Amino acid sequence: MEAGTLESENISDSTKKVKCHVGRDVDLYIEMEKEEKPFTEGFQFVYDLWTNYTVDKRMYHEIQRKGVLVYERK
Repeated sequence: MEAGTLESENISDSTKKVKCHVGRDVDLYIEMEKEEKPFTEGFQFVYDLWTNYTVDKRMYHEIQRKGVLVYERK
């Protein structure tokens, strides 16, 4: 991914829930200028990747409600 295409990144997981465990996945939501594959390599943890081009309305609202914004280009 080109450095200039990332607009924001939001991370959401179940850490606020009692049922959180090591195998639980993390939801990554990334807003990009262009539709492209954001990563060329995977991570060492289980995750679901959503972008502003792939997310549906229900998941978008879930991530916005429970997620943590970790990066935003101004």
